[in-house]
Amino acid sequence: MKNNALKGSLFIALGASSYGMLATFVKIAYQEGFTIAEVTISQFCLGFAGLFILTLFRNNKAASKAAPSNTRAILKSITAGTSMGLTSIFYYKSVQYIPVSVGIVLLMQTYGWVLFWKSLFIKKRQA
Repeated sequence: MKNNALKGSLFIALGASSYGMLATFVKIAYQEGFTIAEVTISQFCLGFAGLFILTLFRNNKAASKAAPSNTRAILKSITAGTSMGLTSIFYYKSVQYIPVSVGIVLLMQTYGWVLFWKSLFIKKRQA
């Protein structure tokens, strides 16, 4: 159990450092005159390109065994993508007004609140 907690902590630290580095680039882009739409679209285009390159190295046999999508899975994907997109937009907008370090702390606090509310509604404590 402690191994999972250590992994989780490392992933959160990696995510925080990634958002911190990304927010620094966003601040620089704003100083260069780019808009929030241009910054967000460029982030998703670079992410798509990176994932596309990774799929080129993927084993094709594993892809052929994938289960067909149903409506529920598609709706879950849309919901996850929308929430990630809105998180990026709101985060980038907040970086215009507050320092990057404060934005990272506030963003990482959301994970704590999600666990708190999840434990209240599901009545199961997270380790």
